[in-house]
Amino acid sequence: MLDAIGIRNLRSFKETTIVNLKPITVFVGKNSSGKSSFLRTLPLLRQSVESNTTGPILWFGRYVDFGEFSEVISNDTKDNTISFIFKYKSALDRNATIRFKDEVKNEITLNLTVTAQKQKTTIDNLEININDSNIKINIINNSSSGIAQAHLNIDNLINEDLHIAKNDSFIPLLLIQNKKEDASNNSRNKIFSSFYDYYHDNLEKHFLDEATKILKVFFHSKTDETKIKSTLARVPVTSVERVNIILNGLFKEQKTFIKNLNKNNNEIVKKLYPYVIAWNLTSIIRSINNELSHIFTGVKYIAPLRATAERYYRFQDLQVNEIDHTGSNLAMLINSLKPSEQKEFSAWTRENFGFSVFVREVGNHYAVKLLTNNESKEYNISDMGFGYSQVLPIITSIWFETVRKRTSQQRPLIFVIEQPELHLHPAYQAKIGELFAKVISHAKDNSIPLKIIFETHSQSIIDALGEKIENNNLSISKDDISILVFNKNNDGITDVSLSYFDNDGFLNDWPIGFFSGR
Repeated sequence: MLDAIGIRNLRSFKETTIVNLKPITVFVGKNSSGKSSFLRTLPLLRQSVESNTTGPILWFGRYVDFGEFSEVISNDTKDNTISFIFKYKSALDRNATIRFKDEVKNEITLNLTVTAQKQKTTIDNLEININDSNIKINIINNSSSGIAQAHLNIDNLINEDLHIAKNDSFIPLLLIQNKKEDASNNSRNKIFSSFYDYYHDNLEKHFLDEATKILKVFFHSKTDETKIKSTLARVPVTSVERVNIILNGLFKEQKTFIKNLNKNNNEIVKKLYPYVIAWNLTSIIRSINNELSHIFTGVKYIAPLRATAERYYRFQDLQVNEIDHTGSNLAMLINSLKPSEQKEFSAWTRENFGFSVFVREVGNHYAVKLLTNNESKEYNISDMGFGYSQVLPIITSIWFETVRKRTSQQRPLIFVIEQPELHLHPAYQAKIGELFAKVISHAKDNSIPLKIIFETHSQSIIDALGEKIENNNLSISKDDISILVFNKNNDGITDVSLSYFDNDGFLNDWPIGFFSGR
């Protein structure tokens, strides 16, 4: 699950701005303060990983339209690059034969910097931090032929010129080869099916050879070099402390080495660790691609301009897997539910919002009907006021993803919602806040990786979250919620400050007169 996301040089975020993501993260601020630009980076990244693109970022796609690179980059910047920063934890578990019962996941920070060449977005450089080890890949020549030149630096100890073969991954740097063997002259390069294996094996072999040379002086002079290298290949990406433990276990029969390891522990591990990263580098980048794609495809985005309700809908024999970001397929999704699921959904909305939702056949069409708790007559949704049509996509998406699919689904879910309070009475706005708290509480109780990020101007929603903390009747605490205040200064640059709840549900570091404007 994504722990933090950051941007630099994107619109009004000229300086690096990193936001830690809590189970509930609220964006507040005046109009045009940068809230939406930051929030929409998540659906931007989803459309980027889901589409078959020639570059890493798809600025205009299914969910959001950022324009083009020249419109996105900050004004008056001297640096023609835009950066995206991601923080998360991962096992990076290649084919690790060494495992620990108490294994702690690696802390990953990825800084992806893109630029533009002839209106095409390309990667400028990539920086990865793993357990305080720093990897830098700077693109020297971003060729359109499929092979680019780059320079690799790991902890300022490893410096290599590389060829990079691009593919259609989010980070097209998966296939890396040492420059000393030029792939362009190798016949295997012509066969794409063997492309990956060739590059992967070459990189791993090169750095394992280098690491073996470093370690060999600490072994008995008669120790077989091939045996050292094959044993080293079993060391996975893990912390420096774990590498020390692994070496003791793998080479326990090599008495000379173990003696030298115990005597020169810091020296040996410090020299070796960058090579552990290096020979696993292709797998690391592949793992990052997989992890980020997994995270971003789990983004469920609800846009601020949601579809208005229609009186009647045509029958369509389609199975709907999620709510469209505008809510335009709301009726189709409800109609695709089994009768038992429709009843369950109706009971859930009645419990949480005081109205039931039904789909009724009307001739060759169907209609969405609502029944409030204090009335006996059903009404067509188009006769019930604009607020119902605007809130239903939100609550339906939440029910569909968290209740209908239940806890068997353990993929990360990130709800990204703009202005959930639109056209709602403050009483219903408060119910939205209560629902968010209930959903996160349920997710915590069932170990579901779920976050809700939303942008709002509603005091009622924020107050409702504080009340849930104060009441202490859910598995949710002050540490599960953060309120981020966006403010644009006189130079047009956005800064973000943090406000938070205390144990009694009161906001701390909250701007005086924020909602009143005074």
